[in-house]
Amino acid sequence: MAEPSENRTLYYQGKRYARRVKRRLGSTWDAKTAVTEIAKEDGEGVKEVRTAYDFACQVDAIARVVPRALGTILDGENPHLTPSIVAQLAKTSETRITTAVSQAIAGLHPLAPEPPVELSPDRSLWHYDLTRLHEAVTLLQRVEQVVARPGRALRIHELDDLALHATAVRVGTDALRLVLGPGTRGTRSTPVSSASGDRADVVKLAKKARGLIEAVTGDLLRAAHTRSLDAVRDELSRAVCAAVSVAKRVGSALPARVASVPPPGVRRTPGGPYDTGGTYVVVLQVDLPGVVRLGSLGTFWFPAGHLLYVGSAFMAGGVAGRTDRHLDGSGPRLWGVDYLRGFASRTELWWTHHDEKVECRWAMALAGTPQCCCTAPLAGASDCGRCPAHLFFTAERPSVESFARRLGRCGSGGYTIHCQLASQALGGANRVKLRPSRNGEVDRFNPFG
Repeated sequence: MAEPSENRTLYYQGKRYARRVKRRLGSTWDAKTAVTEIAKEDGEGVKEVRTAYDFACQVDAIARVVPRALGTILDGENPHLTPSIVAQLAKTSETRITTAVSQAIAGLHPLAPEPPVELSPDRSLWHYDLTRLHEAVTLLQRVEQVVARPGRALRIHELDDLALHATAVRVGTDALRLVLGPGTRGTRSTPVSSASGDRADVVKLAKKARGLIEAVTGDLLRAAHTRSLDAVRDELSRAVCAAVSVAKRVGSALPARVASVPPPGVRRTPGGPYDTGGTYVVVLQVDLPGVVRLGSLGTFWFPAGHLLYVGSAFMAGGVAGRTDRHLDGSGPRLWGVDYLRGFASRTELWWTHHDEKVECRWAMALAGTPQCCCTAPLAGASDCGRCPAHLFFTAERPSVESFARRLGRCGSGGYTIHCQLASQALGGANRVKLRPSRNGEVDRFNPFG
C-alpha cells in the first residue's frame, strides 16, 4: 500500500487541530490564540501547528467551490499543489479557483496562464517554466543595459542589491542544471547594447528576475522527478544558460564593495560547542535523492550529495543547545534543518562563538561559492529577506578550510571557526564544555573542577 502524500498527511493533521480550535472558540478565544495554546500542549512549534491548521481550512474553502479539488490536492499527483500555492489559490475568486483546479487536474501549474492550444501535451506541462525563464532573461538584459552603461551613477545600496540578486540568480540556475544535466549548455546570451536603460528601476527589475528564477527552480525541480523533460530539455537549457551568462556579466561589471581580510582560523574541536551564542553550519549528507516538505515554504527536491544549513543561536542554550537539538531530533520542528530529520544525516558541524551575528555573511559566502547551489529557494531564510537561502547543496563534501578562505575573501574574519565530525559528537551531559574567550578563541575547561 502506497504511503499517503505529504498534502494528505498535513490536511488530516490540520483537521484534528481545527476540531480542537473549534471547541475553544468563544468570547475570550480566537483562532490564533487557540493554535498557540494547542502547540504548547502538544509540544509542537506554533508555526508548524498553524501551517497544518491553515492548510486544512484553505483546502476546505477551495473544495466548497470545486468539490473535486479535495481529491486532487490530497492525492499529491500534481507537484505544484504545495501548501503555499494552495494558500494563494484560496485567496482568489471562485472563477479563478475553478480554472486553477481544472489546470491542476491536467497536470499544469494551477496559477499559470492557460498554455497555447497548439502546444503538445508534453510541452504544455513546461510552458509556464519556459515563459518565466524567458521573462527573467529579458529583465536581466535590461539590468545589464544600466550596469554596462559608461558613466553610470548607481548608489551604494543599489550596487549591493544588484550583487545580491545576481548571486541569487546564479545559485538558482545552477540548481536547474542539476536536472537538465551537466552536458546541456545551450547558447550563451549576447551582451546587449548599453545605450539605454532606466536606472531608477534597475534594482526592481533585478529583484523581479530573481523572484522568477527562484519560483522556476522550486517548481521545476519538484516536477522533474515525476515527468519527462525530454520535450523541452534543450530549450530549457538555452534559457538557463542565457540567464547564467547575463547574471555573470552583471556581477562582473559591479565594482568590488568588500576588501579581502585574513580568513578566520580553523580549529578541530572534538568536544563540540559551548552553551553560549554563536553562528553555526550543519553539514548533512543525502544518500538518496528525494522530496521533503519544509513547512509552509513548500515541498522541494534534493539530489544525493551534501547540504549545508546556516543558523545562529544567541538565546538560552547557545550553539550547544541548538545543535544538540538538531542532532538528536527531539522537540518540535522550528527551523529548516529540523524538516530534514530522517532524510539526511549529519557529517560535520562548524561554528564560531563570535559575539557578532554572522549568519547572513556565512550564507552569502556559501552562495558565492561556485560549487554550491540552492535547490530550495528561501529555505532557512524566511526571517532574513535578503539571502537566497540558508540551505545550500553541493555535490562534493565541503571543506571547512575552503569555507574559511571564502569568508576572508568576503571580508569576514577576526574569529575562529571550530569543526566537529559527527562521529565525535557526544551531546548533552557527556559534552566536554568549552569556554569562549574575548578574542573569539575557545578553551577547554572542566566544569566540575
